[in-house]
Amino acid sequence: MKKKENPLVSVVIPTYNRGWILKEAVESVLAQNFEDFELIVVDDGSTDHTPDILSAYQDNITVVRQENQGVSAARNRGIAVGSGALIAFLDSDDLRLPEKLSGQVKFFHSNPDALICQTEEIWIRRAGLFSEVPPGLRSVISCERWDTPVFPALVYRQYLSETS
Repeated sequence: MKKKENPLVSVVIPTYNRGWILKEAVESVLAQNFEDFELIVVDDGSTDHTPDILSAYQDNITVVRQENQGVSAARNRGIAVGSGALIAFLDSDDLRLPEKLSGQVKFFHSNPDALICQTEEIWIRRAGLFSEVPPGLRSVISCERWDTPVFPALVYRQYLSETS
C-alpha cells in the first residue's frame, strides 16, 4: 500500500515507547479490506526502538515525531496532519480487525446524518489470550447516533472541530 492523497479516512495512532507492539498495530491497519485511508503514526518522543520500527513503513504511512507531550497532544497532531473527512483513532497497543473501516464507512454511507460511529471491542488479557477472535464477534459492528461528544472509533473531522 502506498500513501494516499485525499483519502476518505485518516487513521491516527499515537505512540510512546511501544516498539514491542507497534508493528502489530500498524500491520492491522494496513491489512484493512477498505483502502481509501491514510495512516498517521505520531511518535510522542519515544526513547526505545519505535523510530526503527516506523522507518520500515516510510513509503506507506506518515510518521510525525514530536517531543513527549502526552497522548492527547499526539492525537491532536495526527488530526492536524491528516486530510481525511473521517478520523479513526487506534492506540498503539491495540489491533484492528480487517473489516473495521469498511463496516464503519458503510454505516456512514447508509446513515448520512450520523456524525460518530463506535464499534464494539474485544479485550484480550495476558492471562486469557484468545488464539483467534471468536467467529461470532468478527462482524459485530454497532453504530449509533450520539447527542454528546464521546471518544469515537470513527468520527467526521468537522464534528471534532465543532465540539472542541
